[in-house]
Amino acid sequence: MAEGLTADEILQVAMEIEETGRVFYEAMGAASLNEKIDELCRRLALAEKEHYERFRAMRAHLVRHAERALTGGEKEFIHGMVANRIMPSLREALAAVHQSSPAHLLDLAGALEQDSITFYSWLRPMIAPDDATALELILEEEKGHLQELKLARRHLV
Repeated sequence: MAEGLTADEILQVAMEIEETGRVFYEAMGAASLNEKIDELCRRLALAEKEHYERFRAMRAHLVRHAERALTGGEKEFIHGMVANRIMPSLREALAAVHQSSPAHLLDLAGALEQDSITFYSWLRPMIAPDDATALELILEEEKGHLQELKLARRHLV
């Protein structure tokens, strides 16, 4: 199953992660009765949209350059990440928004950001040198999001 994964398909996964994150944050903000959480979620949703566009640009760049073959270990890693669904499905994310407390949602969002950081860190060697700066920027922003979510969670207590 993993043998068929290409760098292009992995970037598609990254785009899916960002799109699911955007929808999750939009729904979480809309459902929140806390103005600060709503504001945070709106900012995070906008950032996820920007990340999606950056990954889309990387994917377009990849098409113009030869893809490098994935090693067996890389294929195994990405297969595990995809099989375990780094992000919940869109349906699962939206269900969580309507069934969970704000504290649990902030914890979930933090865990999702951490999983994204892990996945994007793994992508580093696969990204064309021209796109490395964009990926590093995304990683730094995701780390910032994680810190913001942790701070928001602490203020809920």
